[in-house]
Amino acid sequence: MNTYTIQTLEIWFRDAITKETERLADFSLRTNRPVQYLIEDEAIQGTFEYRVTYTDGTVQVVEHDIKEVEDRHYYRPTLLAFAERYKDIMEWRSGQDFRTKRLIERNSVGDRSAYGRLHDMEVVMESFLEDDLENTLELIEDGYYVDDLLERWIDVEASRQALTPLILNLVYVEGLKANSRIIQQIDVTFEDARTGLHAPLTEYLSTYRASVYFYEDTSVEGMIHFHINYDDGSEQTITSDKNDGFDDRNATFVGCFLHYWQVMYEYDQKRDFWTNEPFLCYSSYYDYAITSFTTEDWDMVGGKSREAVEARFGKDKYDESQSPDEQFLLTHDFDAAGVIAELQDGLYFDHLLERWVNVKDSYKAVRQLALELMNQ
Repeated sequence: MNTYTIQTLEIWFRDAITKETERLADFSLRTNRPVQYLIEDEAIQGTFEYRVTYTDGTVQVVEHDIKEVEDRHYYRPTLLAFAERYKDIMEWRSGQDFRTKRLIERNSVGDRSAYGRLHDMEVVMESFLEDDLENTLELIEDGYYVDDLLERWIDVEASRQALTPLILNLVYVEGLKANSRIIQQIDVTFEDARTGLHAPLTEYLSTYRASVYFYEDTSVEGMIHFHINYDDGSEQTITSDKNDGFDDRNATFVGCFLHYWQVMYEYDQKRDFWTNEPFLCYSSYYDYAITSFTTEDWDMVGGKSREAVEARFGKDKYDESQSPDEQFLLTHDFDAAGVIAELQDGLYFDHLLERWVNVKDSYKAVRQLALELMNQ
């Protein structure tokens, strides 16, 4: 068995239209978008080029279309599967999270890395070896892996130093996180299809009794333009049709954006998004009701008494942050642990903006927009 140790590994992107070639890490930073989104963007076509140097002095170049996927890894894009495979092999062999080096704890779901992501390592390894005529768990445990893309026996541990930057950038998006941006200002305008006028959205909302009626008025047609200014001087504009629902709740882009940020703000800051008042903890639900219930609430309970409240809500203490916390977990049910880990670092990947954002320094601009729209 002739094994190879990777000394250097760089991924380059060659644009199919311009024929220009650029390091993928530079391309991702320049566009401020994760590689996953660049791959999924139908407007971007081209080739990934792997430039590999081995410790024995040999050089290898491997190419494939950026849209290529491999079915052995849950139809993941080939490039991402390449990086994830080495990460998972190293984690399986060491029992440590690749990023934090902490021990991976075993639980009923599978392996939970300290970073927060859930995965069953045995299932992952079995997926590698399914219909694989060369790799075995015994060989991988010894540190060797046949890479079918490079067509080489790779000494995984000896190649760790060369593979680490690739894994951190592709799997953990470290480069983009370090380049996260602060939202300085958000302006929303409406372009009226009937009159051709283009003005701040607040001017249109002010003509309705409540902003919701503007969105429900399908006789008004046009485009909503969402303009974002970042701290590095860059700008971003997202345009959507006023009468087109943006998600499965049929919410507008603006509504969807503010919903995610409200949920995140209330979970992260333990404050009401609209008033900025801190959430309080009460010794009982009745104590909460005394300070917060309206006449209608008391009528619904059946009387302004401790007995009536406790009969409906119990005697336990009540924390105002409980509901926002539950809403956060529901909103991010696909990867709540991962999002929480990012928030602890002050970061958030906004899937609508397709940007890594410095959360705490961006709250001010987002809340300012929300309050401006709410006050109309």
